[in-house]
Amino acid sequence: MLRYTIKASPDSDVTALVDHLAVRATAANLDSQTVELLTRNTRTVLTALVEQGRALAANGSAMNVTRDLSGPGFKIAVVFGSQRKRGFLARLLGN
Repeated sequence: MLRYTIKASPDSDVTALVDHLAVRATAANLDSQTVELLTRNTRTVLTALVEQGRALAANGSAMNVTRDLSGPGFKIAVVFGSQRKRGFLARLLGN
């Protein structure tokens, strides 16, 4: 059983994230059809989240999303966050 969490942001390289997932899925002895299904669905979800995150960031907005993808032999969590972390002083000053 492959359990894996992908953390992404608007700056993420979707291809690199999906390629790494494919390596992990293959190492977990998932069959080739399952690896193909998993990578295709993950790429679709990540691409949509990254594009939406970039569009929102351009307008000064942010979003945080978690999506779970599961199937025979795998459970993948996609955690997307576009909110920029602010330092203590910025939070204190309300910036």
